[in-house]
Amino acid sequence: MEQHSGIILKKLSYSEADEIITVLFKGIGIKRLFVRGSRKSKKRFGGLIDHFAHLKFFFSSHNKGLSSLTSVEEFHESMQRDLWTLGPNFAYASLLSEFICEFTPEDGDDHGLYDLWLSLYNELKQKELTPDMATNYFIMFLRHVGYAPDFIEHFQEGHSQAVVDNEWMSLLTDLVSFAEKIMQKPSRAAPFFLSTLDPENGAGDRR
Repeated sequence: MEQHSGIILKKLSYSEADEIITVLFKGIGIKRLFVRGSRKSKKRFGGLIDHFAHLKFFFSSHNKGLSSLTSVEEFHESMQRDLWTLGPNFAYASLLSEFICEFTPEDGDDHGLYDLWLSLYNELKQKELTPDMATNYFIMFLRHVGYAPDFIEHFQEGHSQAVVDNEWMSLLTDLVSFAEKIMQKPSRAAPFFLSTLDPENGAGDRR
């Protein structure tokens, strides 16, 4: 039996009763867990299996197939789950979780992403998400997963002027496009996030 602290990034229905969740763990990175009966009964896991929940996970590892979740526990000072239900916060968490899952191999190092997520959460407890905050955290994400050299080369081509001119939405949109090129496919969460954070200059301005 293993025990690790983690954050649920993704949920996938497996059957009428079961789910597969993708969790960002402290130290061990991304891992998928099979959760038996979570869709059929909320009581078994106390209704805690939800997007972006920060929990202690107890699971059994297998040499073949997915590890099986046995139980979960909340921390004494767990994340305020209603904070992630706010439109811009949920949209940004969805965007980050998508890119973290795409850029981070399963069962690898967490690259500091667990602590980065907690840092974002603690800042969101103090103030609303803004384009400059979202941009800064996305840049930190790229650096954590090893794309700093590519990022620097890309943004030496005049993009720094966007910061001088306080055009954070323009820079953020370009950052997402840059990450999509690395991922080699469009982000599912990006249009929702960009339009939620700035309805007037959201998905319509993507190049």
